[in-house]
Amino acid sequence: MVNNELLQKYLSLLGAEKMLEMWRPFYKETKDGLQQSINEWVEAENRDLLRNYFHSRRSGSMVYGMEAFAKACAKMENFLVDGGDINIVKSKQ
Repeated sequence: MVNNELLQKYLSLLGAEKMLEMWRPFYKETKDGLQQSINEWVEAENRDLLRNYFHSRRSGSMVYGMEAFAKACAKMENFLVDGGDINIVKSKQ
């Protein structure tokens, strides 16, 4: 689900060119993180890096109105903060 109102707010503040300029690295970092970094962090049991990854993805996705993705990231972040099994993160990819 996309929050068009929030997306339009940022679009009017930043402009389409800047939004696209910001989107490209956000998308690449998110994709790379999901494909590479998360597995390494799970193997190393680095809960702080995992939590920070989901926190930053949640925050960044709100700029683009990506409510469902932001909620999923917040859920995973809270799960890690609450001491949830770190191996669950790997199985959710």
